Amino acid sequence: SELSPQGTTPPFSVVPPPIDIACTTAGRAAPSWKDQLRFLAVDDAALNRKMMGRILCSAGHVVDEAGDGTECLKIMNCPYRGSNSVPKTPHTPATPMTPSTTSMNLSTSRHHSHNSDVAPVLNLSYDAILMDENMPEMSGPETASWLRKAGYKGIIIGVTGDCYEDQMAHFVDMGANIVLPKPLKVDKLKATLEEMWQSSSPQ
Repeated sequence: SELSPQGTTPPFSVVPPPIDIACTTAGRAAPSWKDQLRFLAVDDAALNRKMMGRILCSAGHVVDEAGDGTECLKIMNCPYRGSNSVPKTPHTPATPMTPSTTSMNLSTSRHHSHNSDVAPVLNLSYDAILMDENMPEMSGPETASWLRKAGYKGIIIGVTGDCYEDQMAHFVDMGANIVLPKPLKVDKLKATLEEMWQSSSPQ
Protein backbone atom coordinates (compact mmCIF):
# COMPACT_ATOMS: atom_id res chain seq x y z
CA SER A 1 0.00 0.00 0.00
CA GLU A 2 1.10 3.57 -0.62
CA LEU A 3 2.54 5.86 2.01
CA SER A 4 0.01 7.97 3.86
CA PRO A 5 0.48 11.52 5.14
CA GLN A 6 -1.07 10.42 8.42
CA GLY A 7 1.89 10.46 10.77
CA THR A 8 0.51 11.84 14.00
CA THR A 9 -1.54 8.88 15.16
CA PRO A 10 0.10 7.27 18.20
CA PRO A 11 1.40 3.70 17.90
CA PHE A 12 -1.18 1.08 18.80
CA SER A 13 -0.54 -1.94 20.97
CA VAL A 14 -2.88 -4.20 22.90
CA VAL A 15 -1.50 -7.35 24.53
CA PRO A 16 1.49 -7.95 22.24
CA PRO A 17 3.27 -11.28 21.86
CA PRO A 18 6.20 -11.84 24.24
CA ILE A 19 9.60 -11.00 22.76
CA ASP A 20 12.55 -13.35 22.93
CA ILE A 21 15.61 -11.13 22.46
CA ALA A 22 17.63 -14.23 21.60
CA CYS A 23 15.79 -14.06 18.25
CA THR A 24 18.21 -11.42 16.98
CA THR A 25 21.22 -11.17 14.75
CA ALA A 26 23.99 -13.47 15.97
CA GLY A 27 21.94 -14.20 19.10
CA ARG A 28 22.96 -10.96 20.81
CA ALA A 29 21.58 -10.93 24.34
CA ALA A 30 21.07 -7.17 24.40
CA PRO A 31 20.77 -5.41 21.03
CA SER A 32 21.33 -1.68 20.85
CA TRP A 33 20.46 0.99 18.29
CA LYS A 34 24.19 1.76 18.27
CA ASP A 35 24.86 -1.69 16.81
CA GLN A 36 24.56 -2.29 13.09
CA LEU A 37 21.12 -3.89 13.13
CA ARG A 38 19.52 -5.97 10.39
CA PHE A 39 15.94 -5.31 9.36
CA LEU A 40 13.54 -6.98 6.96
CA ALA A 41 11.24 -4.43 5.28
CA VAL A 42 8.06 -6.04 3.94
CA ASP A 43 5.89 -3.87 1.67
CA ASP A 44 4.30 -4.37 -1.74
CA ALA A 45 5.21 -0.81 -2.79
CA ALA A 46 8.85 -0.58 -3.92
CA LEU A 47 8.96 3.13 -3.09
CA ASN A 48 7.94 2.43 0.51
CA ARG A 49 10.61 -0.24 0.86
CA LYS A 50 13.26 2.09 -0.51
CA MET A 51 12.18 4.87 1.84
CA MET A 52 12.34 2.55 4.85
CA GLY A 53 15.73 1.36 3.62
CA ARG A 54 17.08 4.89 3.31
CA ILE A 55 15.81 5.82 6.78
CA LEU A 56 17.46 2.82 8.40
CA CYS A 57 20.64 2.88 6.32
CA SER A 58 21.14 6.52 7.26
CA ALA A 59 21.26 5.32 10.87
CA GLY A 60 23.94 2.76 9.97
CA HIS A 61 21.77 -0.33 9.70
CA VAL A 62 21.28 -3.02 7.04
CA VAL A 63 17.95 -3.65 5.33
CA ASP A 64 16.68 -6.59 3.29
CA GLU A 65 13.43 -6.33 1.34
CA ALA A 66 10.41 -8.52 0.69
CA GLY A 67 7.72 -7.47 -1.78
CA ASP A 68 4.83 -9.25 -0.07
CA GLY A 69 3.89 -11.58 2.77
CA THR A 70 4.70 -14.83 0.98
CA GLU A 71 8.14 -13.56 0.02
CA CYS A 72 8.70 -12.61 3.66
CA LEU A 73 7.77 -16.11 4.82
CA LYS A 74 10.12 -17.67 2.26
CA ILE A 75 12.98 -15.48 3.49
CA MET A 76 12.14 -16.44 7.07
CA ASN A 77 11.95 -20.12 6.08
CA CYS A 78 8.48 -20.21 7.61
CA PRO A 79 5.91 -22.82 6.52
CA TYR A 80 2.63 -21.39 5.27
CA ARG A 81 -0.42 -22.25 3.22
CA GLY A 82 0.77 -23.37 -0.19
CA SER A 83 4.30 -24.25 0.90
CA ASN A 84 5.67 -27.77 1.37
CA SER A 85 5.13 -27.69 5.13
CA VAL A 86 1.96 -26.10 6.47
CA PRO A 87 0.87 -25.37 10.05
CA LYS A 88 -2.57 -26.69 11.00
CA THR A 89 -4.07 -23.19 10.99
CA PRO A 90 -2.93 -19.91 9.50
CA HIS A 91 -2.42 -17.34 12.07
CA THR A 92 11.16 -14.21 -0.17
CA PRO A 93 14.52 -13.22 -2.38
CA ALA A 94 15.99 -10.62 -0.05
CA THR A 95 17.21 -7.29 -1.39
CA PRO A 96 19.93 -6.04 0.96
CA MET A 97 20.62 -2.36 1.48
CA THR A 98 23.61 -1.23 3.52
CA PRO A 99 24.89 2.16 4.66
CA SER A 100 27.69 1.97 2.10
CA THR A 101 25.55 1.06 -0.89
CA THR A 102 21.96 0.97 -2.05
CA SER A 103 22.66 -1.41 -4.91
CA MET A 104 20.28 -4.33 -5.03
CA ASN A 105 22.11 -7.65 -4.88
CA LEU A 106 20.01 -10.77 -4.56
CA SER A 107 20.87 -12.52 -1.31
CA THR A 108 20.49 -16.23 -1.89
CA SER A 109 22.06 -17.17 1.43
CA ARG A 110 18.79 -16.38 3.17
CA HIS A 111 16.80 -18.93 1.20
CA HIS A 112 16.61 -22.31 2.88
CA SER A 113 15.16 -25.18 0.91
CA HIS A 114 13.58 -27.81 3.11
CA ASN A 115 12.34 -31.34 2.81
CA SER A 116 8.69 -31.81 3.75
CA ASP A 117 9.77 -34.57 6.18
CA VAL A 118 12.06 -32.24 8.09
CA ALA A 119 10.79 -29.40 10.26
CA PRO A 120 12.13 -26.11 8.84
CA VAL A 121 14.42 -23.97 10.94
CA LEU A 122 13.26 -20.37 11.11
CA ASN A 123 15.60 -17.65 9.91
CA LEU A 124 16.49 -15.69 13.07
CA SER A 125 18.99 -13.29 11.49
CA TYR A 126 16.82 -10.16 11.74
CA ASP A 127 16.65 -7.80 14.70
CA ALA A 128 13.16 -6.70 13.62
CA ILE A 129 10.68 -7.14 10.79
CA LEU A 130 8.89 -4.02 9.53
CA MET A 131 5.66 -5.17 7.91
CA ASP A 132 3.06 -3.27 5.90
CA GLU A 133 -0.55 -4.02 6.78
CA ASN A 134 -2.23 -4.01 3.36
CA MET A 135 -0.53 -6.23 0.78
CA PRO A 136 -1.86 -8.41 -2.05
CA GLU A 137 -1.65 -12.20 -1.87
CA MET A 138 -1.04 -12.17 1.89
CA SER A 139 -1.67 -9.27 4.27
CA GLY A 140 0.64 -8.15 7.04
CA PRO A 141 -1.61 -9.56 9.80
CA GLU A 142 -1.82 -12.98 8.11
CA THR A 143 1.94 -13.02 7.54
CA ALA A 144 2.58 -12.16 11.19
CA SER A 145 0.18 -14.91 12.22
CA TRP A 146 2.04 -17.56 10.21
CA LEU A 147 5.33 -16.46 11.79
CA ARG A 148 3.93 -16.67 15.32
CA LYS A 149 2.33 -20.06 14.71
CA ALA A 150 5.70 -21.32 13.50
CA GLY A 151 7.20 -20.23 16.83
CA TYR A 152 8.84 -16.95 15.83
CA LYS A 153 9.35 -14.77 18.92
CA GLY A 154 11.30 -11.91 17.35
CA ILE A 155 10.07 -8.34 16.92
CA ILE A 156 7.38 -7.65 14.30
CA ILE A 157 6.51 -3.99 13.83
CA GLY A 158 3.40 -3.33 11.80
CA VAL A 159 3.41 -0.25 9.58
CA THR A 160 0.18 1.20 8.21
CA GLY A 161 -1.32 4.19 6.50
CA ASP A 162 -4.82 3.20 7.66
CA CYS A 163 -4.75 4.39 11.25
CA TYR A 164 -8.05 2.89 12.36
CA GLU A 165 -8.05 1.48 15.88
CA ASP A 166 -9.82 -1.77 15.00
CA GLN A 167 -7.43 -2.53 12.14
CA MET A 168 -4.39 -1.80 14.29
CA ALA A 169 -5.79 -3.94 17.10
CA HIS A 170 -6.36 -6.79 14.63
CA PHE A 171 -2.74 -6.56 13.45
CA VAL A 172 -1.52 -6.87 17.05
CA ASP A 173 -3.95 -9.73 17.73
CA MET A 174 -2.47 -11.55 14.72
CA GLY A 175 1.11 -11.21 15.93
CA ALA A 176 2.56 -7.71 15.57
CA ASN A 177 4.21 -6.34 18.71
CA ILE A 178 3.16 -2.80 17.87
CA VAL A 179 1.77 -0.87 14.91
CA LEU A 180 3.32 2.43 13.81
CA PRO A 181 1.77 4.91 11.37
CA LYS A 182 3.25 5.90 8.03
CA PRO A 183 5.41 7.70 7.24
CA LEU A 184 7.85 5.83 9.47
CA LYS A 185 9.90 8.12 11.70
CA VAL A 186 13.40 6.91 12.61
CA ASP A 187 13.30 8.51 16.08
CA LYS A 188 10.01 6.78 16.88
CA LEU A 189 11.30 3.45 15.58
CA LYS A 190 14.46 3.81 17.67
CA ALA A 191 12.48 4.62 20.83
CA THR A 192 10.06 1.75 20.17
CA LEU A 193 12.81 -0.83 19.71
CA GLU A 194 14.79 0.36 22.73
CA GLU A 195 11.66 0.15 24.89
CA MET A 196 10.97 -3.39 23.66
CA TRP A 197 14.53 -4.53 24.28
CA GLN A 198 14.58 -2.98 27.75
CA SER A 199 11.26 -4.56 28.75
CA SER A 200 12.44 -7.97 27.47
CA SER A 201 15.88 -7.93 29.10
CA PRO A 202 16.38 -9.86 32.34
CA GLN A 203 16.30 -7.51 35.31
